[in-house]
Amino acid sequence: MALFGRRRNETQAIPGGIPREYPGGSPGPVPGGFPGQPLGASALGQAAFAQGWQPAGNQPFDGHLEGRVPAITRCLWGMSRSENLQSEHTNTNYRDAFRGSAGGRMVTVANAWSYLLPPGVRRDPGFGGAACCVVEIPSTLPILCIQPRRIHPVLGMHATPTGSPEFDQRFIVNAVPAGVLGDPRQVLTPEVQQRIMARDDWVFFAERYLLGCFSRGPFGSLGEATQRLGEVLAIVAAIPASVLPSRVDHSQDDLIDRIGRLTSVEDALAFLQGLTPGDRERLAQSGTPLAVFADCQTPEQAIARFQSLEDGKRLQIITMFTEVRDARRNP
Repeated sequence: MALFGRRRNETQAIPGGIPREYPGGSPGPVPGGFPGQPLGASALGQAAFAQGWQPAGNQPFDGHLEGRVPAITRCLWGMSRSENLQSEHTNTNYRDAFRGSAGGRMVTVANAWSYLLPPGVRRDPGFGGAACCVVEIPSTLPILCIQPRRIHPVLGMHATPTGSPEFDQRFIVNAVPAGVLGDPRQVLTPEVQQRIMARDDWVFFAERYLLGCFSRGPFGSLGEATQRLGEVLAIVAAIPASVLPSRVDHSQDDLIDRIGRLTSVEDALAFLQGLTPGDRERLAQSGTPLAVFADCQTPEQAIARFQSLEDGKRLQIITMFTEVRDARRNP
């Protein structure tokens, strides 16, 4: 896991869309499209382009949520999360994946198609489609997954009770261990619960700075996608500001991008020496592993600070120069 996310701003062209319900039973996707599906711009894609949305490619969620989509899709289609599990990324393809901004947040909508069957098995539907709506959030939530109880569990975890008998009867909430990121009940206020309970066919999954909403069957139009987007944004807006700030702060994006390009301790020392007073203030508030060095202006000060850190913090610093990091995207 990367120590801090970077958000990608590059885009790539997307081939044609997928039929609303793919009927085929072929054992795998065909490069450039799906069996029997001619290439060409879909109605959703044409409308998205007309609205100024940008293509998001076949990894539209920064690599944070893509690995969850196959299991979520299986559960939405009545299978268990591990049933006929294959290579997740090679057997899920995204069509009509587009990114834009709404209310200062990066937002992404996509149609995901996951192959549900083991090699050599032919049965309808061979592919399961899922509509994906993902919004940027300012900070990490203590909640991992919220799903209706009527489908198979997406995660193999004990449910976290919310204190609402009605909500807990209809939904499973999976949260991070108590005390790590706060109390999930502070997120799931009565208003948030009511908005979620308006539907019983959505799965919510949060990871890092993204909150995704997934449902069975793809979006058939941009109107469907933007309606879902509005509903998800309303849920996010209902979360108390004391738990989740109302706006995403991008003031540190440039600084964190510079940190993301550091590849050695020598680079980091040169970076620290070249910071302006304003840079140092932003670094101290950034939450990155280098934040503890914000006031260090010489290599000797930085080395002394490193030696004074506890083992876990030192390991973070060492790890950041060996990890393969995500690409950070800006809306």
